[in-house]
Amino acid sequence: MSGTLIIMCGIPGCGKSTYSKQLLEIHPDWKYVSRDEVRYEYVTDQAHYFDHEHEVYKEFCNRISMHLINGSTVIADATHISKGSRSKLINSLSVKPDKVIVVVLNTPFETCMIRNANRHGITRVPDDSMYRMKNQFRKPDTRFEDYIDQVVYVKV
Repeated sequence: MSGTLIIMCGIPGCGKSTYSKQLLEIHPDWKYVSRDEVRYEYVTDQAHYFDHEHEVYKEFCNRISMHLINGSTVIADATHISKGSRSKLINSLSVKPDKVIVVVLNTPFETCMIRNANRHGITRVPDDSMYRMKNQFRKPDTRFEDYIDQVVYVKV
């Protein structure tokens, strides 16, 4: 028996990490894996942000899988803005979760841009990337993503 996977979904600055940490305060036994935090273990500056992306993604998935194997509920904190990115995550895990919940943060784009503008160093996403991700964003749909058991929308 494996655990439950909670996939955070939204563009940078929408509040995924903040909301995840609020969930952890309520459920201290849950586990949390942030793709950004894994990336910061490999990268120290913006110029090399994606240099180790393969290793970062592999480690992100390994940590999630480890928690699922132990039967934990685990929050996967990354953008997961498209059907393809969510499907890739599920297919990259070494264990199939018993349940998959996608949490979509409905935050106005302008708010995300303001929050992003207040970030510094490697945590700030270039504006053109923000616009690209806004245009690439696709809401999860259980009719076409049969591995999803539940979609939760959070208004921020």
